[in-house]
Amino acid sequence: MFFVDRSWDSDITDAVDHLRNLNSLSTLHLPPAPSLPMSSVEVNHLIPFTTSGALVNSLDKKMVVLLRDGRKLQGILRSYDQFANLVLEDTVERIYHGAAYGQTRHGVFIIRGENVVLMGEIDLEVEDDIPLQQVTVEHLLPFHKQELEDKRVREAAKAKILLEEKGFSKEGGEGDGY
Repeated sequence: MFFVDRSWDSDITDAVDHLRNLNSLSTLHLPPAPSLPMSSVEVNHLIPFTTSGALVNSLDKKMVVLLRDGRKLQGILRSYDQFANLVLEDTVERIYHGAAYGQTRHGVFIIRGENVVLMGEIDLEVEDDIPLQQVTVEHLLPFHKQELEDKRVREAAKAKILLEEKGFSKEGGEGDGY
């Protein structure tokens, strides 16, 4: 845990008061030093983790992970490293369509950290209350493939607008060099 050290507040106040008492600085008209009632200042402010160290509380918990390619994985977080590479156990990949889902079992799954878009803990008490019906993956694949094709068409149209009307360039194309 990290704690904020506020002991320097009184040192600054003392230094400003000392400068006020010097005869050579009496013409500067320094504003009065702010007085902080140190008894009322909470010293134990926790600073939240903003690195992969924040994952320590998620170990051995059921997590959902959204990857850059759109896949949705669920599994038990068993390990991670400083690059947020993840190891999930009992992993399943889920495909959703409306109020139905299909899943494929993958077992142990290693995920490179740069591919993680979103990750969150699954509340086990609420998980069963969500009104989703499990169906076979084969039943959902045609719908899923159509959704992916629709997304590809939308992204191509968006890229065309960005390239032609807004002046962006293709990655690795002309104008992309340093």
